[in-house]
Amino acid sequence: PYKNITSLESDLLVIGASVFASDRVVARGEREDFTRGIELSIPVVNTGLLKPLERDIEQILRILSNDSWRINLRQENGKAEKDFPELATPGKTLLFSGGLDSLAAAHEFGVEGLQLVSHITRNQPTSNAVP
Repeated sequence: PYKNITSLESDLLVIGASVFASDRVVARGEREDFTRGIELSIPVVNTGLLKPLERDIEQILRILSNDSWRINLRQENGKAEKDFPELATPGKTLLFSGGLDSLAAAHEFGVEGLQLVSHITRNQPTSNAVP
């Protein structure tokens, strides 16, 4: 369904994949509440647009993971976008975990224009759970 993505869309995918991979690879230790220090240097084409957002990305990741993140977006070769594109239609995106809070948020947002974002885990206790 996705034909040609822009360099900005590609950059966002690289950032998301880098964060996801780092989160999966860096062990927490014996306790879940162990705070990790994660530093990433991520190559992006659109440094002019994205570099000013580094601290915002770090803050969002801190809130979501309770870890200390340092993000460095470095220049990659390619054709940069001139500006952030306008969205064709407004909508809402929900990070959907499958829990009751996600269900409540989905109900509150309504279905029109709602996109659900989730992931599949390879965690054995989770993937083998009986519904």
